[in-house]
Amino acid sequence: MHARQILAGALAALATGTVLAAAPAAAAAPARAANTEVTAWYHTGVHAQATDDSRRISYVTPNGSYSAICWTYGKNINLAGRTSNIWVKLDRTWPRENGYVSAIALTGDRYGGVPNKC
Repeated sequence: MHARQILAGALAALATGTVLAAAPAAAAAPARAANTEVTAWYHTGVHAQATDDSRRISYVTPNGSYSAICWTYGKNINLAGRTSNIWVKLDRTWPRENGYVSAIALTGDRYGGVPNKC
């Protein structure tokens, strides 16, 4: 009998135009690009900003593997006979702050093999 009452109520709602709309879905969080593993070929500093004038917070070492978030433009520097203004933001384990290394020090293309622009 209960099923008949539900069906009758649904039919009555349709007949009178009283249809309940579904609640809107919650907005999904924007997708976050996955980090890229990069390899250094040159020993150089990791800096707080995309410039070697900022505080040095760490180093990358040859054959070291690091997690990179993105690349950005920064100060133009000369390193190992090359010049570039492209810096790669490294994802350092919390609570250490993330830092920037010149893409020159990384293997791969001119962006250090990192596809995501910051």
